[in-house]
Amino acid sequence: MKQILIMRHAKSDWYSDANSDSKRPLNERGERDAPRMGKEIRKREIVPDHILSSPAKRAFDTAKAVADQSGFTGKIEKIHDFYFGSIGEVLTHLKNLDNSINRILIVGHNPTWGQLAEKLVDGNIEIEMSTASLVSVDAQIENWNDLEFGRCQFNWLLKPKMLED
Repeated sequence: MKQILIMRHAKSDWYSDANSDSKRPLNERGERDAPRMGKEIRKREIVPDHILSSPAKRAFDTAKAVADQSGFTGKIEKIHDFYFGSIGEVLTHLKNLDNSINRILIVGHNPTWGQLAEKLVDGNIEIEMSTASLVSVDAQIENWNDLEFGRCQFNWLLKPKMLED
């Protein structure tokens, strides 16, 4: 079995001095929520084997904060297609993962991430991913190359506001 953790980046700062969308940093709430989600990952004992992230600053900073607080010790891999890519492109990256990886965390953007989560489970469920939300789905596969839309099981959706302080 393979587990996919799908996380939308934490809240970003729309009013920063960043001169492009890809360089927008996290705002105060984002800097608070991302580590909290990492602590929850550690608490639930679902530390990923590998992390893939959009190269956008807000997504990569989210991934780093989650990694730091969850106990993840590997390298976070930046995937260009996670910035403005389609759900098909994201699926291709998942299908190409090394089979030694059993739990993957992917960090990126809406609407792609919400659509991806919906399509992985069956497309007949609406998944609202606010900033820093985390979705868990399981795929009853041994090889990532066998991953298909509509064949995963939805486990849960977790939002920062659902966590106890």
